[in-house]
Amino acid sequence: MTYSIIQFQKVKTSQELSALVMHNLRLKGFAERDESIDQTRASYNKTLINRLNVAEAGDLNKNLQKYYKDKQITIKKDSVLMLDFVLTTSPEYWGEWSTTLNDPKLQQKLDTWVQIQCDFMEKEFPGLVQLATLHLDEKTPHIHFQISTEEEKTVTTTNRHGTSSKVKHVLNAKRWPPDFFIGLVDRHAEASKHLGLKRGETHSRAKKTPLKQYKVELNKTLNKQKEILTVYQDSVEEYEATTSAMLKLKHQNQVLMKKVADIQKENSRLKGSTDPDYLSSLGL
Repeated sequence: MTYSIIQFQKVKTSQELSALVMHNLRLKGFAERDESIDQTRASYNKTLINRLNVAEAGDLNKNLQKYYKDKQITIKKDSVLMLDFVLTTSPEYWGEWSTTLNDPKLQQKLDTWVQIQCDFMEKEFPGLVQLATLHLDEKTPHIHFQISTEEEKTVTTTNRHGTSSKVKHVLNAKRWPPDFFIGLVDRHAEASKHLGLKRGETHSRAKKTPLKQYKVELNKTLNKQKEILTVYQDSVEEYEATTSAMLKLKHQNQVLMKKVADIQKENSRLKGSTDPDYLSSLGL
């Protein structure tokens, strides 16, 4: 069974925004420092949405600040600047996809999945999807979505002059409580179920692993697998060398046995052609 997967984290600092850009756009040699990234497939990555015109590490923070400033939004110290989502599937859904990236059938499957994910996020967060990046250079195809957190509110004030209303924008990530994200997982699975994807186990006792920690654990697992593979390859090479030496000795033994047989045959022939009395005198 293959599963639809959606994870998120809150982003509160400019440093975290810069880190997102470096990861998503593979800036400043990021790929070279991350062992889970296959640089030979980096050209297949694609920026799907870029409404803040992000190109460099500092652009997301700078352009987001301007975006909020233009809406006359006050940014507080504890404000959630963005939500960062990762939408993906269990690896089995794609099969041996990394070796068939140019297969038209795989491309159609990928395009369909990508469009469904983008449509889903645009529907859940209308007008708030600022950046979306498709990654095809890691273990499983996935999309990063960065969501801005502004909310339009109508503020009504009453004083001695009467009642007046004013529309203003604020940053408000609290409008999405835990129940919202539980429902989000349900709706995401529903949107993808016709692709053969299923929701993960409900009320699972498994603890959620933060994305950064998951990455660390994944790299540990991959490194361990590499160590095991190296030992296996060394064992295979040693076995092949031993087998080759044994086959060579076997061949040499066969050649030697043939020579012995030829000598015995020649010896018998010589015995048959020699005077028996002469052989007897020699003790033969």
